Amino acid sequence: KQVNSTIGRPDIQKLDGAVQDREFGLFITLGAYSSDARTYEQMKPNLRLIDGPELVELVVTHYQKLSSAYQTLLPLQATYIPKPLSVE
Repeated sequence: KQVNSTIGRPDIQKLDGAVQDREFGLFITLGAYSSDARTYEQMKPNLRLIDGPELVELVVTHYQKLSSAYQTLLPLQATYIPKPLSVE
């Protein structure tokens, strides 16, 4: 599902309703979640919400552990940006 708005609690509750006993629900968005959605997540230990910044952080952190097939699909290159020298 592609949306440009904040994901609210009703969408999270729909996912929760589809999750069976002993299953886990994962909802990923490149956008954000409402505070009500985050509160609902905290009440449900079998649900996990991942937003855009967290997804990027997970990819960057674990990129080297991905198989070469996935690295080919998502080619990343490390870039070093030096810290500017302080001028005094």
